[in-house]
Amino acid sequence: MGQSDDELKNFETSKGTIKFPRGKKVPVRLIISIVKYRAIENQEGVEVWTKYYIYRQQE
Repeated sequence: MGQSDDELKNFETSKGTIKFPRGKKVPVRLIISIVKYRAIENQEGVEVWTKYYIYRQQE
């Protein structure tokens, strides 16, 4: 997920999932970090597909 193991070691994780324990404070900073990382990752994906689309239109 782009997060270091240290940040996630206190949580149960699986592919694409982080389980936050009930009854404990929600790790807001960690969630913000994950959202920012995924936003950048998604934006890069959009840029790649846009470049590919433009390339295909030129053929």
